[in-house]
Amino acid sequence: MGSPRQDLLSKRKEQIDSSFAALVEAAGAYRADLEEVLAQQTKIEEGRLAVAKRAEMLNRWLEETTDAMSEVMQIETVREADGIDEALKTFRAEERTRRAECEALAALEATLASSGPNPYTRFVAADLRSALDGAVAAADDRTSMLALERVKISEADQQKRRFAECASTALTFLAAEKAKLEASTPTLLISSDDADSIAAGHARKTQLEEYATRAAERAEQLAPAQELADALFAMAEMDNPYTRQSMASLKSAFEQLEQLVRDKLSLVCGQLARATMDITPEQMAELEKAFTHFDRDKSGNLNKFKFGAAIKSLDHENDLDEEFDKFADGTGRNPDTGATEGTISFDAFIRLMQKIYKVDDTPDALNGAFRTLSNGKDVLPAEELDKYFNPAHAAFLRESLAEVEGSFDYSTFYRKVYNK
Repeated sequence: MGSPRQDLLSKRKEQIDSSFAALVEAAGAYRADLEEVLAQQTKIEEGRLAVAKRAEMLNRWLEETTDAMSEVMQIETVREADGIDEALKTFRAEERTRRAECEALAALEATLASSGPNPYTRFVAADLRSALDGAVAAADDRTSMLALERVKISEADQQKRRFAECASTALTFLAAEKAKLEASTPTLLISSDDADSIAAGHARKTQLEEYATRAAERAEQLAPAQELADALFAMAEMDNPYTRQSMASLKSAFEQLEQLVRDKLSLVCGQLARATMDITPEQMAELEKAFTHFDRDKSGNLNKFKFGAAIKSLDHENDLDEEFDKFADGTGRNPDTGATEGTISFDAFIRLMQKIYKVDDTPDALNGAFRTLSNGKDVLPAEELDKYFNPAHAAFLRESLAEVEGSFDYSTFYRKVYNK
């Protein structure tokens, strides 16, 4: 046995050893508890971060999708409508996946609910589900609007096709009209010495004038296309993939045809004017008076004797028997001899006199008349215009003659008149 002191120290050591062992055991248990709590908290944090990331991704998709579904719809073509339709189909397929994601996030939130709010995100499954419902509603509205736009596009497409058909019909008509006009009005040469060509010229002039009066009827061929063009304009539909024609091009083609008519008429009138010098109303009245005076039997014709008398009454002393034979256009019975003889009608009489007037009306004659009025000078004083011409004729000459220091040079005028 040891001393009492040693026994006391031995017991004290045993007590210390026992307490230390208990403390070590308690520390180990406490550490195990801490590690378990830390593991649980780490799992919670990891869960919160995962939820936050998934919620953020889902929210970004919802924002982009909602913006796309709410975007103003501007559709002009079927292809554009098909593109929007494909986008809607893609959304419908994606919506199912995203809704499943919402439910998964809601389940995760439920497991983490006991740990308090998630500090890593401001989005919760309920809000995301509501946003998804809003995107679906926007997609539904867009689908309805797309259906209406497709109706409009279909109507516009039909109008464009019809316009293309009407434009083609109008152009075909105008081309046919031009071909008929060219075929029915070949080049005509009118000579002052050829009564038949002058008569043909008058007939051609009448034909073209009558054709020109039907311009409104021809313009009606453009009316269907114009109506469709107006409708498309009201729909703000400017492009037409079915034709390169427009109302401007159709009207241009129409105007080209009408211009052709005017050009042909102008050419004929110009030839007639050169071949049959225009007769003034005063001259026409004088000719009619002479013809009627000697047409005693009111037959509308003069034989050669009466024609000669009528010519002399008009102060023409030249022998015109040869001209009468050229222009005679009928026959009659001579009341004195009973013989059949040539006669001339009033129209032929006028043509013959037009030729005579044309022969008498020469550049030298016109120049001589001006020289007489100007007392032999090369210019005509202004006061002479007012003295010898009425106001209308004087005003015309003032515009037509070249003014030289208060007088008027008539040489350029008569050269222009006779293309000299």
